[in-house]
Parts: sequence; C-alpha cells; structure tokens
Amino acid sequence: MKKHYTIERYQAAIKNLIKNKQPFQERAIGSRRMLVVGGELRATIQPNDSLNIGEITKREFASFLGHFSRNLNYCLKNERLAFTTIIFNGKSRSKNKDVWNEINDGDCFYNVDLKNAYWQIAHKLGYITTDFYERYADMEEYKQAKRYCISFLSRRNECVYFDGKDKLTTIVCDTSVYTNVYSNIRKKLYICVNEAIESCNGEYIDYNIDAITVPEKHLQSVINTFLGMGLEIKITRCFKANKNQYFYGSKLKTFKK
Repeated sequence: MKKHYTIERYQAAIKNLIKNKQPFQERAIGSRRMLVVGGELRATIQPNDSLNIGEITKREFASFLGHFSRNLNYCLKNERLAFTTIIFNGKSRSKNKDVWNEINDGDCFYNVDLKNAYWQIAHKLGYITTDFYERYADMEEYKQAKRYCISFLSRRNECVYFDGKDKLTTIVCDTSVYTNVYSNIRKKLYICVNEAIESCNGEYIDYNIDAITVPEKHLQSVINTFLGMGLEIKITRCFKANKNQYFYGSKLKTFKK
C-alpha cells in the first residue's frame, strides 16, 4: 500500500530495509522519490505537496503536466528540433549602477517583463504546439504550472537498486534531450533580453532572465524589440524613492548594488 512519508520516516524505512537485507528499488525524479519493495510501491515523498501551484487542484496540476509531457514528446519527433543546441556566452543578469545613480529621486523608469517567459519561448522554439499553447493562453490560474512544467525538464532521473546483500547500484537515466530543451529555452531568453539591451545602447538599470528595467527614454525601444519578436510583455512603472530604494508599482524594493 502506498504511503506518503515525511523525509525522516522515508529515510528510516530505507535504513531498516538495508539492515534487514530486504531488496528494494528507490526511483527518483528530481526531489520526488518512490520506494518499491517486492514490486509494490511502498512509500513516496511528494514534493508537489509543498509546491505553490496557485488556484488549480493537484489533480489539475498532474493532468496539465501529463498533457505537456505528451505534447513535448510529440514535438521532439522532429529530429532537427530534438538535437538543436542554442549557444549563448553572455551574462544572464546584471545591474548598471552608473545609470541608477543618474536617476534623480522621484524620477520614473520602467520594468518590462516577459509574461510567462519560459512558456512563451518554449512555444516560439517549437517545443509546444500552437493548439496546446493557445488552450492555456488566457488561463492565469495555470501560471505556476506553466513555469513548473519547464523547470521540471532539468530534473535528474535515477533508480537505486539494493540486492538484499551489501550492494547498492545506481542507474542514471539519460534525460539529456529534456535538459537540452530546458537549456535552449533559458539561452533563448538570454538572447531576447540581450537584444533589448542593445536596443537601448546598454543604458539599462538592471536585467535578468526574463525582464529589463530601463530609463523612460528607452522604454519604447525595448517595447518595440520584444513586440518585434512576437513576445507578450507586462510594463510596470517604477519611481526612485532614494539612493537605495524604488517603488515597483506600489511595492517598495531595494536596489541591491
């Protein structure tokens, strides 16, 4: 019978099996672990219990992940897509202290954020079909699920076997196709943001993997760059409060130098 264990109880169960020389398998996908004894699922640690999945139910979340996985595998039947590797050698994030210091207290500037960035880029690269992408396009309640389905591609998949004697054998599954997909999505995001940086001649305030903050004079150039790539954006007006802080909308944040 399957039981959801705490980490401590799960680890104790494995120690007891080894102590009693009882064969078992431990299957791990990322941080999710499943203990199989005698061909039956004995215990699990379910990280999904602690994930912030938003307004959807766990069943809806699991169903969405399943649909995404099938859709991705369908797209990866295209060998060119499956073996494409995107190269990027620049920075993924940075702050420009000189531009920040040039802004006076009370002046406004703008943060331009790519909406559902990983999800958008996955579709642009062809890892998600248009039908599947559009089906969830206006479902804001799936925002977290969209992010998780991409990040899960980087998970390690392995199985540990205990032979009932003294030997533990670990077999690591080859998930390089999926980790490459994850890497390509991230690197394509870096490239998109770097094009926005070039559009404002490097006069940004800061940037990260899916957003860039710029002085007002460069706002339109950044907007045009992202829209020209067919990307959906969210624009937030910011105000400099003092030399170390600013308002992001109505939220006070610290500019960490």
